[in-house]
Amino acid sequence: MSILGKIFTKGKKGLTDFGLEEIRVEEKRLEIRENQHLRQIEKYDKLREEVFHQGAKNKSPARRRIYARRKDVMISIFWLSATWTLGILEVWIALWLLGYPSSFLVAFLIESLVQGVRAAAFLIPGALGAQEGGFLLVGTLLSIPAEGALALALARRARELAFGIPGLLAWQWFEARGHWRREHQDPAPSAEPALARENRSD
Repeated sequence: MSILGKIFTKGKKGLTDFGLEEIRVEEKRLEIRENQHLRQIEKYDKLREEVFHQGAKNKSPARRRIYARRKDVMISIFWLSATWTLGILEVWIALWLLGYPSSFLVAFLIESLVQGVRAAAFLIPGALGAQEGGFLLVGTLLSIPAEGALALALARRARELAFGIPGLLAWQWFEARGHWRREHQDPAPSAEPALARENRSD
């Protein structure tokens, strides 16, 4: 039991029962424990820095080539940020159209947290069910009714299907077309007739 526990168990006379020496011992013990925690934190920080620097040294040649193209990397970051901003605008407009007008900050929070849920549920194809659950959870936290959050999730899913299904069909069509061309293209001219003509001429 700590010194404070002993004092409280003995009541008001607890302070008089313990001398200054015991208080100093307790303070010293707390100081030692605090120093141990600080040393552990410093140890973990140094280990993390070593791992980071070691990873930077062991970059593969492909990664070095990618990071050397700084302009292309910055352009990729720009377009990725632009698509995320469009997703926030999509949530904001959908909330207004569904009759739940909200601020741009609320739309930002919904989009960012739902994207986090999708990233965590990467093993689920298309994040089916996980995305809808994320909308319901985040919407409840932001004082959006469950029916409104579910409608927003279905609107997002409808947009994904509207763009995803035609893309899948077009992909299959191009694949089938290329396969058909490979199967029905004219075979390469054989070298046997040319050899026969040479033998006849000899």
